[in-house]
Amino acid sequence: MRELTLQAEAAVGPRYLELELRARQQAASDPIELAALREHLADDDPVVALMAHVVLDWLGDRRGDYEAALVHLKRAPERAAQTPKGTPSPLGVASYLTLHFSNRLTKLLALRLLKETDWDRWKVVAILLYLKEHKDPATTGALLRFAIETNEDTWRGFALEAVQAIADPRLTNKLAFEEARAKKLGRPVPATVQNVSRGAR
Repeated sequence: MRELTLQAEAAVGPRYLELELRARQQAASDPIELAALREHLADDDPVVALMAHVVLDWLGDRRGDYEAALVHLKRAPERAAQTPKGTPSPLGVASYLTLHFSNRLTKLLALRLLKETDWDRWKVVAILLYLKEHKDPATTGALLRFAIETNEDTWRGFALEAVQAIADPRLTNKLAFEEARAKKLGRPVPATVQNVSRGAR
C-alpha cells in the first residue's frame, strides 16, 4: 500500500483515478492493506493523509454520497445547456452540493480538485466555493498545493480565500511542507501563497 500511495500522490488525471480505485480494491479485500492505509491518516504529507481519508470514506458510509455527487457534477452541463446561460452556475452548483450533502463531500472534492486537471472553469470555482463554505481543516493541504500549482490567478485567489476561511490550527506546518515540496520539485511558490505563509507564522 505504501508504494501504491506514493504513486497516487504523484499522479494526476486518469492515472490518479486508476490508482485510487486500486487502493480501494486492495483495502477492501485485504485487512493488512486496510491497516496500512489507516496508518497514512497520520502521514506528514497532508495530501497523502487526505487520500487515505477519501479511500476509507469510499469503503465506509460516504460511498453513496460520493457516487451521487460525482454523477450530479457530470450531468450538470447537460442540465445547464437547457438554460439561457448555457453553462452551470458555480454558486448554484456549490449551493446544491451543500443542500443535498452538507459538508460530507469536502475531502473527496478537495482531492479531486487537485488531481483531476481537466475540470471546466465552472466546476473548479464551484468546488472552491463549497470548500470555503464548509471549512474542513483536512482540505488545507490540498488547497495550498492547488494554489501553488495552478496557473490561474483567479483560482489561486479562491483557494487561498478558502484556506484563510478554514483557519486550520496546523496551517503553519502544512504551509511549510508545501513550500518545501515545491522547492524540491523546482516549482516557484507564488507571492500570494508566500504572503499567506508569512501571515500564518
